Amino acid sequence: MCAKSFIAHASRGRLTSAATAKTYPYDRYVCHLCNSALILHPEWGTDRPWFEHTDDALTDNGRQHCPYVVTAHDEQHFVQRLRRLVTEAHPQ
Repeated sequence: MCAKSFIAHASRGRLTSAATAKTYPYDRYVCHLCNSALILHPEWGTDRPWFEHTDDALTDNGRQHCPYVVTAHDEQHFVQRLRRLVTEAHPQ
């Protein structure tokens, strides 16, 4: 399970938000922490736009150290408990 990211480096090396990236959906985006390639998810309904890590595009640094990828076990357990209590809740 990867956490959603709302900031990334665009192809020109500048930090950009996912909301700004909607204007350039075909640009290349990488994680600002681990330099792994990211996928932009545009706004869907009430969800804000966000970036996602993918398993096949992770760098070694990202796989081992990126906080968007390496989530704490306690956090995963908390999300699972929350999903049981509030079945329609989605992590943002």
